Amino acid sequence: MDIGDLIRNTRASLGIPKGTMGLIINKQKSATAGQYDDESYYVYEIQWLGRQMSHSRRMARDLEVIG
Repeated sequence: MDIGDLIRNTRASLGIPKGTMGLIINKQKSATAGQYDDESYYVYEIQWLGRQMSHSRRMARDLEVIG
């Protein structure tokens, strides 16, 4: 996944139902996530389609690339 990809939300959350489509507008690498220094993950900032001024952050496990 990269900036500009069209995605679908696979996990419902407050105000963003499962299946909502969006566009990745930012990608940030996390700090270390575990006991080993090389464990890290990306957090994606999503602009949700059909929702004015609505964006949120999600992890890759909650997203699915479309197309």
